[in-house]
Amino acid sequence: MRRRAFAQAKGVAVADVRVAAARSTAFTTATQQIETTYKAQIDQQNTRGQTLQAEINVLIAKYNEESKKTPQNQTALQAAAKAVQDKRQAAQTELAQIGAPVDLAIAYVEDQISVRMNEAIKAAMTARKVDLLLNPDAVLARENNVDITDAVVAELNKILPAVSIAVPADYQPGQLVQQRNQQLMDAARAAQPGAAAPAPAKQRADHPLRSWRTGKIRTAPRGPRISAGSCRCCRIVIRCCSSTGWFRWCRTPRSTRSRR
Repeated sequence: MRRRAFAQAKGVAVADVRVAAARSTAFTTATQQIETTYKAQIDQQNTRGQTLQAEINVLIAKYNEESKKTPQNQTALQAAAKAVQDKRQAAQTELAQIGAPVDLAIAYVEDQISVRMNEAIKAAMTARKVDLLLNPDAVLARENNVDITDAVVAELNKILPAVSIAVPADYQPGQLVQQRNQQLMDAARAAQPGAAAPAPAKQRADHPLRSWRTGKIRTAPRGPRISAGSCRCCRIVIRCCSSTGWFRWCRTPRSTRSRR
C-alpha cells in the first residue's frame, strides 16, 4: 500500500509542523505576551530554581565525598543518594507549581494553533500542488526545494494571525483538539445514512496532548528543570523544557539549536 501511494503521488514534499507552528506570527506574538503577563511567576521560578539548585549541589558534594571513602559505608552512601533524589523531586514539584500558570497558557496557545494546523497544511499543499506530504524525519535524502515548511507558516499566518493567552476557566491541555476531533466524528456520523444521534462528548481531565514542539505525550502542564536561564539560541527564552532539554519557547529551528 505504501509503495502504491508513492507511485500514485504526483507531488511529494516535506514539512516540519513543529517548526511551522513555532515560526508562526500567532505563536511568536503569544510567547512575547506570556513573557510580559507572567513575568512575576517566571522571575520567581528562576530565582527559586537557582536557590534549589545550590542546595542540591551541596547534597551532591556530600554524596561524592561519601563515595570516595575507603572502605565505603553503603548505608551512608545510599542515604546520601536518596537525599539528592528526594531534593530533586521536591524541587521539581515546587517549581512546577510556581510555573503552572505559565505552562497552562503555553498549552492553550499550542492547542489553538493545533486546531487550525491541518487547514494550513492542506492550503499549502494545494498552493504547491502537493498530494503527499512527509515529515522530514521520515525522509532519507531530499533537495531543499521540496520543503514547504515556509508555505505552511504563510498559510497558518493567514488562517490564524493571532491567538489568546487568556486561559478559560476549567481548561485542560488538549481540550480544544479533543473537541474539534469530536465535532469531526459527529459530522462524519451524521453524514452516514441512518446514523444515530451522537452521544455527548466526555471531556477527560487527563486527555493526552502531543505537543508539536516536543513530540511528547503529556497529560498536564509540565514543570521545568531546576536549572533555568536565557536561551543560548535566541536569548529570549528564560525557562527550559522539562522532557527534551531544549529551551522552552525557542524560535530557533530544532536542527540548529545549541544544547545546554
